[in-house]
This record gives sequence, structure tokens and C-alpha cells, in this order.
Amino acid sequence: MKPGTRIGRYVVDDLVGHGGMADVWRAHDDDGVAWALKVLTQTRPEARERFVTEARIQLSLDHPNLVRAREVVEDDQGDPILVMEYVEGASLDRWLFAREATLEQRDRIAAQILAGVGYAHGLGLVHRDLKPGNVLVMDADEGPVAKVTDFGLAKDEQAASATRSNIALGTPRYMAPEQIRDAKRVDARADIWSLGTLLYELYTEEAAFHRDSLADIFIAVVDGTYRDPAELGAPPRVCAAIRACLQGDPALRPESTAALEALLFPAHPPPAPTLLPPSLPPTDEVPPPLPEPPRAEPPPPPQKVARHKPIRVGRLALPWIAGWGLALGLVLLLFGAGVAGVAIYSWSETTEVRPAPPPPPPAPRIDRRGKRRNRP
Repeated sequence: MKPGTRIGRYVVDDLVGHGGMADVWRAHDDDGVAWALKVLTQTRPEARERFVTEARIQLSLDHPNLVRAREVVEDDQGDPILVMEYVEGASLDRWLFAREATLEQRDRIAAQILAGVGYAHGLGLVHRDLKPGNVLVMDADEGPVAKVTDFGLAKDEQAASATRSNIALGTPRYMAPEQIRDAKRVDARADIWSLGTLLYELYTEEAAFHRDSLADIFIAVVDGTYRDPAELGAPPRVCAAIRACLQGDPALRPESTAALEALLFPAHPPPAPTLLPPSLPPTDEVPPPLPEPPRAEPPPPPQKVARHKPIRVGRLALPWIAGWGLALGLVLLLFGAGVAGVAIYSWSETTEVRPAPPPPPPAPRIDRRGKRRNRP
């Protein structure tokens, strides 16, 4: 795809976002209204299936703090393209980097994020990828407006999940511990954890679980090791809310976004999020509660392992050890003396000076007639 490409009634303008599975292009329709086109870039069948699921979920959302979808169109190759409202703003992390946000502005953004996520939870959806990069913030006269986007990894608890078991799914720094172990079986309380990391970054402008390697991130998340937000200047109420969200046991976290709002805004909490889209007529039906996750059975008590007691040397054994030690010392002394004697004897044998033997007698001389002469 390139600028100027026409897809139905939309004309592509330029690329505004790039992700691992899809690109986002800004486009305008025949009436001049700006839209965002999300185009799938993966060719794997499971990626296409997940993209179709995301489109179905986005089309079902109607909340001012969630990015709305308009329709699904196809390009010349028959690939689906999701048409969404275009948000004239920046991601939350970039928005914070570009300005000195006040505490009031941060509170306003936090309340809107919780309202949008609470609405999605009321529909039985678990986002599973809440992070500053998936929150768009635009400036308005009344203050910043936040919209949660990218439901590409969302789980619909009322429908069959396409996620395989026992795999991690999401962005490591913002994933709950149970999501690292098995993303398929998480519920809304995994989003509560992610909201805690998001609030941490919103109020301190630092990531709670920023580490140098992926392995270190996973270890920090599982162990719940992070710098106390109070050290970074976060207000006490914010610190209490963050600590409650980042509990390793999901049962110890706030049970809903409304409970989290009560911790974050204890004096004047914002109203609970509306569970039905504003465009639908009110009804007395109450959405089904989130299913309770299966509680893990307590581990069996550890079995006692027989350990051998260390051998202790008593006072009665000391004389016995001393006697044998003395005997061994004498043996070594005698053996050493014998070796020394043999060495000295050998040395003396090799160095003794003996007198030279007498010369042999001269041979007798014989005269010319063959007779022996006695005189020399």
C-alpha cells in the first residue's frame, strides 16, 4: 500500500503507525473525513483469524474512551482492512514526553482509561495488551481525552478463544504474572495488573518493570520487584492503587475497575463506567459476572527427608586418636631414619678413596739366542 491508493470510498494519505501484525494508515473518504485504516501485514492463517476477531470486537464497542470502528473493507487481493475513527493525538508515552502534565491532567486521563476498560470488561472482554502505547491522547478545550485502542490480543470470555494454552501473549513489561504462564486462562484481573503498570508510568513517567533483557523482565514481573512509586513522587493514593494492582495473587487485586477507581480517587471517586453503549436503550438486564478462575489446590506438605546425623567426636575417642597418631609418627620416624641410613651408606660407597694397586712385574727379556735373561 502507498499514498494515493483508493480502497472503496477511502483514499490513503500516509502511514501513521507500524506494528508487528498490522500497519495503520491515515485516509480520507469522499466527504473529506479522516479515518484510520488498519491493514494486516502478516500472511499466517492464525494472524488473519485474530485480525477478523479484533475487527468483530472493535465493531461492537461504543464508548467515548475506546477507539470506535466503522466497517471492514477489502483491498484488491481480498484482504480485510479495518476502518476506525482517526484520533488526532499521540500515544500516552509520547504525550507525556512532550509536555509537563499536571496532576489534574493525569487524574483525568486515568479516570478515562478506567472508564473505557471497565466498559469493555462489562462486555466480557479482556484486553490483554494494556500499555501506554495503546492509549491515544488528544488535547481538547476541556482537557486531554484518552482513548484505549488495539484489541488485537483481546479475549472474549463469551466466545471460543483462538489462543493456544501455556503460552505468553502480550507486551512483557505490562503483562500479569499469570499471563506469562498461560495467556489463554486469564480473566479481567490480568488487565487490572496491566492498569497498575500503566498508572505507574502515567504518574511517574518511568516503567515499573524496565529491565535490560527479556529474561530479567519476566523475573521482575513474577517476583513483583519494582521501585516504590512513592520514591518517584507519586501521591499516596496513587501509590496505594498501584500496589493493590501489582499483587502477584490475582485474588488480592481490586476485583474491578470500579474498585480500582475507589482506591485511586478516595475523596471524590468518578462515577462507575456505563456497561452498555450510549446508543443502546437502557435495560434492566445485568451483564453476567466474570467467571471465577479455578482456585489452585494447596500444595501437599513437604515430605520429611531422613538426614544422616553428623558424626561427633567425643571426649573418650580423643586418647585413642592421640595414641594411634603417636604410633604412626614413630613408624614414620623409623622409616625415615632407615631411608636416610641407606642413602648415607650408598653415598659413602660411591665416595670412598681406595689405594691404587701395585704395578705388574716387568716381562723377562730374551736374548738373540732365545735364552731368558735374568737381568733387566
